[in-house]
Amino acid sequence: MDLEGFGKNSVKILGLLFVITTVLTATHSQDEIIKLYTSEDDTYDEEYASINGGEDDKNLREGASEPVGERSAHPTTKCDENQLMAFLAELQVINPESLLLIASYKDLENLCRRIAGNLDSIDSFIQTCVPLPQDHLYMQLIAGLRILSTKLCVESNYQKSYRNYLTCFHELHAEYTDCAGPADWTENMDRSELCKEYKLISDCYYTKTAMLCGIKAAEIMKELVVEVVDRIIDAKCPNLQNNPVVLNAMSEKASSYASLPKCFGRNLSLTIFTITTVVTLLLS
Repeated sequence: MDLEGFGKNSVKILGLLFVITTVLTATHSQDEIIKLYTSEDDTYDEEYASINGGEDDKNLREGASEPVGERSAHPTTKCDENQLMAFLAELQVINPESLLLIASYKDLENLCRRIAGNLDSIDSFIQTCVPLPQDHLYMQLIAGLRILSTKLCVESNYQKSYRNYLTCFHELHAEYTDCAGPADWTENMDRSELCKEYKLISDCYYTKTAMLCGIKAAEIMKELVVEVVDRIIDAKCPNLQNNPVVLNAMSEKASSYASLPKCFGRNLSLTIFTITTVVTLLLS
């Protein structure tokens, strides 16, 4: 091999080594970012609420009619509203929209454990006193929480479909707050106004989800919204199944890519870049 040929091959080899080293370094750095992305805010306590802790929870628990979990053979005292409010406050559940908001928490397993523990405590407490009427707001929110648990925490086709879009739902967590209705809308409106507000809320969830995650994801989120809220309000509202037209909805292919961790998409781009560069060098 003459010196000129050796020099050309050396440049190719060095170029390949440089490209491979660069990609490996970038991939390693992005893998670390992926670990951070999947592990940040691991505890439900930090992102949403203080579970079984904090001065506010302590104050809310004071004055409970009987110690939680202590069964009364024939309870005669009405269940303390403050105690029920404390249980709901542990999950930051104060209205239907807050129930739906925690559903976009990215660590679903942790959320389900929290909900299960919360419902167990509620059930134990209710055995010690006379439950509030079923149309009481707190009892309605508890009923909604049970539906949320069934939909998200019990293995089913729906749960599997929901998990497929969970990352994308989490990306919308802050935007979903825009879908909240007026204060006490489930209590202080006549049926016509209540159903109008309900439709606006469900359409909001549908539209925001469709724009980022696609129509299929929007239908999955809409199903959760309707089933949870239906357990909280008394009225049966028409036209809820009529979904709004979303002209700029995300395509399914694009939404599948967008629902992956962002770093995965960049790693894929780097892989394509590497292959293209190597082929170019080899052919030159």
